[in-house]
Amino acid sequence: MSEDRNNAKILIDAATKSFDKVNKSTNLKQLYDSGNRKPEFLMEYGYMTRIQKDTLANAIVANEYFKTQKEAEYTSNINLLVLEKMIIDDENGLFKYMINNLPKYYAVKEKTKINSIAENIIMYSLYSGRGNMYSVAKINEVKQNLAKIGVDPKSIAGRVWMNEASAYFRVNKSVEAIKVIESRIKGATVGPKEYKYLCEFVKGKTTEKSALGYAEKWCILGK
Repeated sequence: MSEDRNNAKILIDAATKSFDKVNKSTNLKQLYDSGNRKPEFLMEYGYMTRIQKDTLANAIVANEYFKTQKEAEYTSNINLLVLEKMIIDDENGLFKYMINNLPKYYAVKEKTKINSIAENIIMYSLYSGRGNMYSVAKINEVKQNLAKIGVDPKSIAGRVWMNEASAYFRVNKSVEAIKVIESRIKGATVGPKEYKYLCEFVKGKTTEKSALGYAEKWCILGK
């Protein structure tokens, strides 16, 4: 709740409010639309949007919260809590500051905890609807950010290959997309079920002849 608000009454009031349906999504949205931009309110509303998996509203509210914070406050306990419990967008200012200033966060919290918070935000973003439309450049940024927190290259490749191949297909770079998929095949145990999936995946992404040739080969292996 932040150092200056960490007392029994405030904690109990917050817990009570969280169970009060009247004060949940509808009223919170109304308060937001009416112009409420107090940090405590934005935290509450942002957390609610996360629970509801409303990623668009969450990103907007989290950005508004970021605007209320000074740089000296970015590594505070309350903002670590915000990063852990509210933010699910790797474009948020607080996240960007953290991923580019990890030593500052390691100085105030265990390295494993900070890395876990960062990883959750990165992966939530990657696997969101917006993540499905990431550009190749954005995928490379995701790779770099995962590497910063110590994720090994093989694991990174396993997490991003689908988004990366899709990004290449969208800009008609099927050769690069197929290379990504082939690299994934080499780095994983692939059976008929996986080959069938790859066949259907490629057919759903492109009409380019050479790429479809690979898809047909994988279809055969998937039988």
